[in-house]
Amino acid sequence: MPSELNTKMLKETVERLKGNSCIFFGVFKGLPVSDFSELRRSLEKVSGRSFVVKNTIASLALKEIGAKEADSLLGGSIFLTVGSKEPQDISKVLVKFLAGRDTVELRGVFLDGKVYQTQYVKTLAKLPSRKELLASLAGGIRAPLSRFVCTLNGVARAFVVTLNEIKNKKAQGSPEQSKTEASPEPSTPPPSDKVSEAKTGDQEKPAPAE
Repeated sequence: MPSELNTKMLKETVERLKGNSCIFFGVFKGLPVSDFSELRRSLEKVSGRSFVVKNTIASLALKEIGAKEADSLLGGSIFLTVGSKEPQDISKVLVKFLAGRDTVELRGVFLDGKVYQTQYVKTLAKLPSRKELLASLAGGIRAPLSRFVCTLNGVARAFVVTLNEIKNKKAQGSPEQSKTEASPEPSTPPPSDKVSEAKTGDQEKPAPAE
């Protein structure tokens, strides 16, 4: 019959594992406390929780949450790291920390209902995170938009310059046109009525008799 302490530990472990899409399994052998504390601090930035647990408790907890197949990753002094998103980030931290250390062994990961071994975790660590993918995508979209905006600005500037040139030419006008408009030619006055009358009188005067 399980002791009250084990029952409490099992309940706590189940609560820690529930609701997470990934569970990473690691084994430490003679790892200094300071190094393990450093690892936990690094993991806390990208994961939900990292903790040490007994194999028997971990096995029972995995069975209770429907991950019994992950039993194959247990053994030794086990520590679990759980997360609900960005497994790439957790993998990066674990792989980086384990590099050059023989006191920690990475067993694998239970991800989206499946068990994966150590090599999968190392491959996962090489993939870009969601944040990196979004940044790359945003950068790819921003570049064409920037070129398009620059083109529009160039067209707008050229249009404004052309309008200004047309406006200046109309305001100044050509020298010959200005001279003509300033000094119009005088119009010819109409013929005098007296001259017309005189000509008419000469035509109506009778010729002298012979």
